[in-house]
Amino acid sequence: MNKKDLKLRKLCVDHWFENLMILQLNYYSKSTYNLFADIPSSDDCAFCVKYFSDCLGCPICKKTGHTECDTTPFREVIHLKIYNTKNNTKNYGRVFKAISDEINFLINL
Repeated sequence: MNKKDLKLRKLCVDHWFENLMILQLNYYSKSTYNLFADIPSSDDCAFCVKYFSDCLGCPICKKTGHTECDTTPFREVIHLKIYNTKNNTKNYGRVFKAISDEINFLINL
C-alpha cells in the first residue's frame, strides 16, 4: 500500500472507531439517538471518495477481489442498520462486533 493509501486507511479506521464510540456512548447513556438508522455510505469512506467510480486501485477491492466492499464486514454493518430501524438494544452486541470486525479488516489490509 502506498503512503497516500496508508493515510486513507487511517482515516477509515478513525471513522469506524468514532462510530464504535458513538454506539457505546448511546448504549450506556440510554440515549434516544438512533445510531442504527444512520446508514454508512460511500461518502463516509476515504477510499470510496478516492476510488468511487469503479473501485479500480482501491486496497479493499484488491484484497477481496470484489467491488463496493462486498464480502467485507461493512456489509454486515449495513444489513444490521437497514433491518434494525428501531433503537433496539438487543442487537447492540451484533452491531458492536460488526463494526469491530470492520476495523480489524481495515487494519489488516
